Amino acid sequence: MTAKEYLKQYRLLESRIRTVKDNLSILESKRESISVDMDGMPHASGTSDKTGTLAVAIQSAKDKLSTLQHESIIKQHEVAQTILRLDDPDYINILNARYIDGMTWESIAVKLHFSYRWVCTLHGRALLEVDKIINSK
Repeated sequence: MTAKEYLKQYRLLESRIRTVKDNLSILESKRESISVDMDGMPHASGTSDKTGTLAVAIQSAKDKLSTLQHESIIKQHEVAQTILRLDDPDYINILNARYIDGMTWESIAVKLHFSYRWVCTLHGRALLEVDKIINSK
C-alpha cells in the first residue's frame, strides 16, 4: 500500500458513511410514505410485506452505518497518529489538512500562506516520509 492510499483510508470511510446516510434517509422517507397509506381503509395486499422488507432494509443500513462509523473513528486515529510521527510541522499540517480535514490543495496553500506549488512539493516529500513509517511496521 502506498502512503497516499494509506492516508486516504479515513476520507474514503467518511465518503461511504455519507452514502449510507443518504440511502438510509431515502429508505426512511419511503417508510413514511408507506405509513401515510396505512389509514385503516382496505388496500391491496402486500403493504405489510413492503413494510417488513423496508424495516429490514432500514435496520441493515443502520447496522452498516454504525460499523462504518466505528471503523472511521479507529482509522482517523490511526492515520492521525502516523502523521504525528513526522518531524516536520509543515508536513504534519499539510497532511492533516488534506487527509483528516479533507481540504483542497488551494485551501491548504491559503491557510498555511504557501504557494500552491510549494504545498505540492511539501506533500510529495511528506508522502515519502509516511511511506518510510508505514513500511517499517
